[in-house]
Amino acid sequence: MRAIRACATALVSLCLFLSACGGGDRGVTPPAELPGAISIAGTTTVEADAPTPFSSDVETADDRLTFTWDFGDGGTSREPSPSHQFRAPGEYEVTLTVSNDAGDSRRAALKVTVGHYAMVQDLLCSGPDQKGWCWQRPRPMGNTIEDIAFVDATTGWAVGEAGQILKTVDGGTTWSAQASHVTDRLIKVRFASATVGWVAGDNGALLRTSDAGATWTRQTSGMSQPWGSYNVGLVVLDEQRAVVTPGYWGSRSTIDGGQTWIDAAVTPNQVTADGTLWEMDFYWLRKSGNLGADESTVSFDGSLAGQYLRRFTMGSERHGLLMVYDWNTSTELMRRTSDGGASWMTIAATGLPGDVSYLKLFGANDAWAVASGGMYRSTDGASSWIPVARPTGASYWELDALSAQDAQTAWFPHENGYYLTSDAGAHWTWLHVEQEPSWPTSLASSAGALWLRYSERMYRSTDGGTTWTQVFGAAPDESASGLSAVWFFDSKKGLAVGTGGWMFETADGGRQWARKSLTGQPGYLNSRLQFQSSSLGWMSGAWGVSKTTDGGASWWSPLTSAGFAYVEDFHFVDARNGWAISNRQDVYRTTDGGDSWSLQARLPSSSLGVRFVDDRVGIVVGYGGAIRRTSDGGATWSLRPTDVFADLRRVAFADASTGWAVGDGGAVVMSADGGLTWSRVPVPTAANLHDVTFVDPMHGWIVGDGGTVLATADGGTTWSVQSSGSALGVLSAFFLDAYTGWLVGEGSAVLATATGGR
Repeated sequence: MRAIRACATALVSLCLFLSACGGGDRGVTPPAELPGAISIAGTTTVEADAPTPFSSDVETADDRLTFTWDFGDGGTSREPSPSHQFRAPGEYEVTLTVSNDAGDSRRAALKVTVGHYAMVQDLLCSGPDQKGWCWQRPRPMGNTIEDIAFVDATTGWAVGEAGQILKTVDGGTTWSAQASHVTDRLIKVRFASATVGWVAGDNGALLRTSDAGATWTRQTSGMSQPWGSYNVGLVVLDEQRAVVTPGYWGSRSTIDGGQTWIDAAVTPNQVTADGTLWEMDFYWLRKSGNLGADESTVSFDGSLAGQYLRRFTMGSERHGLLMVYDWNTSTELMRRTSDGGASWMTIAATGLPGDVSYLKLFGANDAWAVASGGMYRSTDGASSWIPVARPTGASYWELDALSAQDAQTAWFPHENGYYLTSDAGAHWTWLHVEQEPSWPTSLASSAGALWLRYSERMYRSTDGGTTWTQVFGAAPDESASGLSAVWFFDSKKGLAVGTGGWMFETADGGRQWARKSLTGQPGYLNSRLQFQSSSLGWMSGAWGVSKTTDGGASWWSPLTSAGFAYVEDFHFVDARNGWAISNRQDVYRTTDGGDSWSLQARLPSSSLGVRFVDDRVGIVVGYGGAIRRTSDGGATWSLRPTDVFADLRRVAFADASTGWAVGDGGAVVMSADGGLTWSRVPVPTAANLHDVTFVDPMHGWIVGDGGTVLATADGGTTWSVQSSGSALGVLSAFFLDAYTGWLVGEGSAVLATATGGR
């Protein structure tokens, strides 16, 4: 018996051994192998409506693995590497679950943000990576540029309003934004080298870069008082030495790249290359060395001799000219120094008449002057002067604005352009932009190009002024106009209208806008737009409400014949019922979609904004903080008290109960009971506010003067400031969803966001 049991045990062991070696039952196979962890490969920033591929790092050779994708928007897939289209902007979590035939699984997730990014691609935006608000028109942006500086023929910077800093590497053809992290107007930009530069602006703003503008650091110069002057001075001698002046008194200087700043001993009229600061006042000429760190000394004292100083210029560290008026002889005297102001010698200055209004010296010998309505040049250190022929048509008083750049180059404004000479006055060229009706603001020459500025518009010429290309600002006939309303049917098709009598259309989300005239229609000052469908809509103008049934291709104005006064605002609750208010305190109503209108009520005072919750409950807001409510479709109105006395300009409802009204001086009021009661809401601005809009009960925006944009994501419990990157007034806002929106306003500007303005 023991022998039999031993044999059986041996057979079992043999069977187990054979099974382990591949023998025995060949129908048993191990489950598909899963990796220890998996990950999803895919972009985290996704274009809405565009096919987006996703994949993973899992080997797919084994068909016993199951792939289950959930894209977070209701879409799923069982493919190993699917493509998916997200229809709506938003934030989604894409998950992948990989399972084997034994029921084991691995999971991975990837958060993606979906938006209409194509409409802001490659535009100048207030945030990095096309975030924030982006300039759709004018391109590259609509802020006024105050100054331009180039370090070579291709590389340069431009600075201006709203803390704008732009860089070009192709001579000014294209520009990219650099983050300044300030909102002050920036007035001066100077570079000491290709990498080190400074920018100065209002309210003591002073920025420095040491990496060609990739990063700008705000420096504390100690001049914290509001500068508020176009005469802000910025002199950069090298990478370590610079002087800033506020434009009226005082100055600060640094000799260590801005790490420390000192009060300069003088307020300089001029700074020479050796670091000497020169200051001229009524009787004295003072100087201070070492960028003003040295105690000031008097270089010339005219007080005892009865001489007061009229003009002063240094052509180099040692050579300078001084024009003084002698009370005793009632004559002007020219004085010259060749020892850095240690002594001043009176010279005859033959050929130069009196009444010198401009004087500029270059080096030791070359000088320009304007005297008694004529131009003069000297090549011998001001000893003798020869007249320079005035260009044909130029007036003597225009010469007072002469600006000499070197011994050969000078210019002065004439009519709507500038006269320029590059050969010491032998020939003059009139530089002007043909379509510009206004007088120019400034002319600059940098790295072989000419830059001609007309207010907020700037033009560039690379052929000496023969042809000009507009670089900054809106078209001349649009600059003084504004866009007061914008409407989008979807993420592509939109309309904008404003004060210039034009309508703008886009079919690509606003990347390109086509302008068409509304000639023959009523005036369109502060127009509003509203559409009930892709075809039916209305537009208010100065003298009526126009209607379209073809999506804005054509308009007709039934309300004009009703003797309507200036239309302030209107609103439709459906395709038939609408209301309009005029500046004569009138309330008009239509019940046939705007084909006919009837005078419904006359209010005690004029209103500026109107919105209805339904066909019975509505609100009008207006002057002095007045809010009136109707519950009978506009037949009667009751005054609702507020603690606001500023003019309220617009009203909107986030839902049937929650209303918002905005106005001057940062006035914001809110109602939670359908407009029965209103309370003031504090917001972080004192700007005049022009529009308020909500895309859902939680997400809303308020816009106003100076590029003001406020946003809420919690139903108005808190409002935060969004950087629009614009200094222009925003008159209206429109949002398709919490991510996709547009702003329009002064200067016919349009800004767009694919990120909710964040």
